[in-house]
Amino acid sequence: MKNVKRVTVVLLLFVATLLTALAGTYLLVGNEALVAFLTKKLAGASNTEITYRQDATITRTLAPTLKINELLIQDNNKKFQVSISSLQLQLSLPKLLSGKLDVPLLDLGDTMVKFKADQVHGYRNRSTKATVFHNIICYLSDSGS
Repeated sequence: MKNVKRVTVVLLLFVATLLTALAGTYLLVGNEALVAFLTKKLAGASNTEITYRQDATITRTLAPTLKINELLIQDNNKKFQVSISSLQLQLSLPKLLSGKLDVPLLDLGDTMVKFKADQVHGYRNRSTKATVFHNIICYLSDSGS
């Protein structure tokens, strides 16, 4: 019986130490390092290049908010580019930890989407909405093949 209690105490101390270390790391790591880590993971998962102005911040609450200025996202094949003057993204951390994505706030500043000219279809960025919509559909249908 004493061995079970000792093992339980040691296990609880280990778990408490691990949780304290994780919480301390999350709270003590600077904004630059945390935002750089997150954008690097996102860029790797989405096969894109992501750059931004270095004054990005992230709050450490149950609903963390990421604020980035002058965000530039482009795919590795250079077929499209998205530039956003400012981004504010808030996530629900409890739902994220349970495997659900809940975004209570997404605020985008001036946004511009550019597509590279396509030799097969011959389309380029044009000012008419119908053409831009057609370009997006053609790009998305070509991406799947």
